[in-house]
Amino acid sequence: MTIDIACVECIINQSRRVADAIHADSRLSRLLTDKVTVMSESFSFNDSPPEAAADIYEAMAVLADKIDLYDEVKAHSTEKAKAFMPGLRKRIDDSDVPLLTAIKVAVAGNVIDLAAEVSFDLDEELTKIFETEFSHNDFAVLESALKEAKTLLYIGDNVGEHLFDYL
Repeated sequence: MTIDIACVECIINQSRRVADAIHADSRLSRLLTDKVTVMSESFSFNDSPPEAAADIYEAMAVLADKIDLYDEVKAHSTEKAKAFMPGLRKRIDDSDVPLLTAIKVAVAGNVIDLAAEVSFDLDEELTKIFETEFSHNDFAVLESALKEAKTLLYIGDNVGEHLFDYL
């Protein structure tokens, strides 16, 4: 997917969320948004949104004098995720199909996405995930492949999600 005009506005809006996340004063908040707006004028529409956003995040980090723009938010997300671990572990242990339940736990971890525009209620998301069947279900194929596999590479990407994946 390449960037389109709707992505530009989303990326500019992301600068406002960054300002909120780092508790920027009005001056820094304006600087961040102005910088992103200027940078957005030279986006290559051949790039993907993450490619365009990479330079944006680097520029915002420099302006904010922060190595990690989301350090506080990440710490909060991780602490929130930790609170769910005992109940999720029990749910997996008590399950008739622990692997499938563990997969659903990992799916639940994917709702912890700092860059997403929507906020979410983790309790509500967990309930929905455990009560909903996958629209495309290759669980039997995965289970069979895992029985034959000698190794497994598992890649997770979002903070807090790693705790759900670990289970």
